[in-house]
Amino acid sequence: TFITEEQKEWMEVQKVLAQVNAIKAPRAEGDTPLAEVMFKVCMMWQFEWFIMAAIVGNTIMMACQHFGQSQEVTENIRAVGLMFYAIFVVEAVIKILAFGKSYFREGWNRFDFLIVVGSTLGEIVRAIGLKGYFARLFFWCSQMIRMLRVGRLMRLMNRIKTMRELFATLFLTLP
Repeated sequence: TFITEEQKEWMEVQKVLAQVNAIKAPRAEGDTPLAEVMFKVCMMWQFEWFIMAAIVGNTIMMACQHFGQSQEVTENIRAVGLMFYAIFVVEAVIKILAFGKSYFREGWNRFDFLIVVGSTLGEIVRAIGLKGYFARLFFWCSQMIRMLRVGRLMRLMNRIKTMRELFATLFLTLP
């Protein structure tokens, strides 16, 4: 054949790279100073780890609820739950400001947003004190949506897989 060893090596690298899932780098949407600042916040490892810690903490808090718990435990769990709710609302706002409409392109962001909206509607029903069948039904549905927060743990597993792919890509690009 008319292919040099260097060309063969290049072709082999291209075959391997074609099998690796490339990770698109996120970009800030818009050119406002606020979008740029929020984008920088989103890209900070501390922000990501804080959100991941909040997801784990929220899951542990939800697992602490049990039948027959005292009123004090119920009130403490409610207070901690509201703190996590606030954290997740702020996370969504920061990411929407940073990424604009592209925030909704990622499935996990849509999932998180659904949980935040469902939790918000539940808090509104609780705050205005609606009574009756539809209020109970609506509140129950918002609680079920809130239970989906546990599903955010799957996001952690997804991040671990993504990190493995990133390191595999980095390894493949080494000389």
